[in-house]
Amino acid sequence: KRTSIILFFLSYARFTLHDFKTGPRVMKVQVEHSVDLPCVAQGVPEPSVIIKWFRNGQELTGNEPGMSILEDGTLLILASVSPLDNGEYTCTAVNDAGSTEKKYQLKVNGKFKEIFSHIKTSIAHFLYDSIHVLPPLFPQCPLMYEIKACQPMSQW
Repeated sequence: KRTSIILFFLSYARFTLHDFKTGPRVMKVQVEHSVDLPCVAQGVPEPSVIIKWFRNGQELTGNEPGMSILEDGTLLILASVSPLDNGEYTCTAVNDAGSTEKKYQLKVNGKFKEIFSHIKTSIAHFLYDSIHVLPPLFPQCPLMYEIKACQPMSQW
C-alpha cells in the first residue's frame, strides 16, 4: 500500500506599508535640515512591489534638486529643506494583489536665509524695453526684485 501526503500551502496576497496609519503622518522639520521618508512594503508572501513617490500629486523621479530616492523606492531623502518643500508626499506600492499608499504631510519650520541679501544692481533701459532676469545659482529659491523708476538724467 502506498500513502500519499498532500501539503497545502496557504498564502494570502495582501500587503501593507510598514508603519501604516490612517491619514497623513505629519513631519515637522527645521529649514535647511534633511528629512528621510521611509516606504517599506510588508506582506505574506513577501510582496514583489513597485514603489513610486509623489509630491502634491506629481510623480517624483528622484532627480529633482535636493531630492533622492533609493533605487528600490523604499526611502525618499530631502536634503536641506526650504519652505518650498512643504506639501503632501505619498508613496504608492503596487503588486499583483493590489496597491496601498502612505502619506506624509511635510511642514518646514523657520525662514530660509537670504543668500543674496541687499545686492544692488543698476540697469539702464528705455521705457517699454524688456529686462530678462534669471535667478543666480539657486533657481528653486524664491527671489524678490525691486524695480524703481527714476528721472532721466540730462547727460544721457
